[in-house]
Order: sequence, then C-alpha cells, then structure tokens
Amino acid sequence: MRHRYLNKHNAIWLTVELVVLWALASPPMAKPWYDSLLFQPWLAGGDKAIASIAGVAKEAITIPTKSGAQLSAWYFPVPGAKKTLLISHGNGGTMAERKELIESFLHLNVSVMIYDYAGYGASTGKPSLDEILEDGDAAYDYLVKEKNISPAAIVLVGESIGSGVACHTAAHKTCNSIILLAPFSSLMKLAKFKLPWLNLYPQNWFPYADIDNKTALAHFSNPVLILYGQQDLTIPSAESKDLAKVCKECYLVEIPGRGHLVYYPPTPQYEEALNKFLMGIAPLKTPTAKSN
Repeated sequence: MRHRYLNKHNAIWLTVELVVLWALASPPMAKPWYDSLLFQPWLAGGDKAIASIAGVAKEAITIPTKSGAQLSAWYFPVPGAKKTLLISHGNGGTMAERKELIESFLHLNVSVMIYDYAGYGASTGKPSLDEILEDGDAAYDYLVKEKNISPAAIVLVGESIGSGVACHTAAHKTCNSIILLAPFSSLMKLAKFKLPWLNLYPQNWFPYADIDNKTALAHFSNPVLILYGQQDLTIPSAESKDLAKVCKECYLVEIPGRGHLVYYPPTPQYEEALNKFLMGIAPLKTPTAKSN
C-alpha cells in the first residue's frame, strides 16, 4: 500500500511540476527569454572603424524611427549606380559583421545601405518584432526622402530574419526587386519547428504577430531572388522552396557547401546569381512558377 501511495503521490507532484513548467515557458510569461533567443545584438567582432569597402567610401548616417529610436546606418554610394540595395541583416551581431556581404554587392556596381536595428550596435532603442519592421520602413523612407533614390531603383535585401523585414517593406512600398538570403516562409511556423513545445499553446497566447513572408510575396509582382545554403541547419531549405512556390517571378538558387551564411566564403554560384539578377538576366533558365 505504501509503495502504491508513493507512486500516486509522486504522479500528482509530477503533474503539478509539468503544469508550472508549462505556464512558465508560455509565450506571455517567458517573453523576455524568447526575445533573447530571437535578438542577439551582442554577437560582435566586426571592424566598426571601416572607412571604405571595395574602394567605396562609407557615409555614416543616423535614421530616426517613429518609435523615437535613432538607427545607425552606413551608406556606400557608387557613382553612376542604377540600383541601390537596402540590406536588413540577420538577428545575430551588427552591420559591422557584414563587411563581406556589403562587398559582394559593391563589386556589382550598385550602391548599398545597411543599418542596425534598434538596440543593435550604436542604434538606440530596444529590438522587437514590431520595431524591426518599423526600422526597415524608416531606412527605406530615408533613402527615398533624404538620398532622393527612386523607389523603382531600390532592391530590398533580407538576410535570415531580415527577410521578414524586406518582405514587409515590399508589401506596402514600391521597390525594384527583392533578394532573400536564407529566408523563412513564416516566423511563427519556424519558431514552432525549432521550439516544438510552442505547439502546446493557444494562438492568442502569443504576444507576437507573425511575420508571414509567404503572404507578402504572393502579392509581389516584381522579381525575387532567393539564395539558400545546401547545408543550412538554422533555417531548413524547405522554407526557401516553399516561398518560391508563391512568387510570380522567383529565382531559387541553392548554394552548395554553404550553411546559413550563404554569402561567405563566396562561391561561383552565389556571385553569378547576384550578377545576373541585378543585370536583369534570369539566374535560372526558367523562373519558379507560381503555384495554383
């Protein structure tokens, strides 16, 4: 009897502990912890004293946002460039760690602007999903209003979580085209894949609005280039392939031997795809067809 009582007693306490753990790990309760996983501005190591890249002088600028944040940004104007690329980088580190990414574009005779999200690098404020989307809009508006760049000349570039920022901006602002590096189709879907216990919670418990790239691209009619690493363990290649199915004019390029960092070290496939896309030449023989 005593043995059975102890088993029952332990089962009750185990149930209580699981319920408490479930509650503590819920999105509303553990939001600061989830935010620390999502935004990692402290992963630094790049050279912040960069004066030029690929022979193009850097212009350091500050961009105000609607929330009151002041974004630190770098602008690399190339004389005679017909396109300007606006880079929204990934969630780890700052723009100072993206020297190779910037360089890979500047070699193609385009101007480049890259910025740090609120709370990253020298940018003020605090990162959040709503904030980084606002940051992307502010950077776009700066190019148009302060640098007099035509919207039709702007190419939105999104790396990893920055793919959500680029697609969000493209959904309500005019641009030439989009380049996505290791993107996701839905941030909520990806989060539930990476953290399976999130599937245990009701949808209305999530304090975040989903960033749905798939829906954004389904309504985008200009060209889209998606580059993903063959060995990406951070965001599955299926995410890129899923996105490609909804585009009206999408070019999907796999980079062999690359993981989540598709642009470094550079590969012939990466450089050729960028060059052809920015020149208006299809990187693939046939664009990925829009799904029915």
